[in-house]
Amino acid sequence: MVETRQSVSIALRQQTKAQSARSVREIVCYVPGVMVETDGIQPKGDDRVFLHALA
Repeated sequence: MVETRQSVSIALRQQTKAQSARSVREIVCYVPGVMVETDGIQPKGDDRVFLHALA
């Protein structure tokens, strides 16, 4: 089995409140390597979350 480097980002409640985040989209936009795009017309558009793996 090959070992793969992994990292974990944790969004703390205090950080979420300080950013006034009200959705998962608003929280993960501050996580390195994560990109969120909206597909469709707001407010009913679908959010797509992309994870970028760094080697």
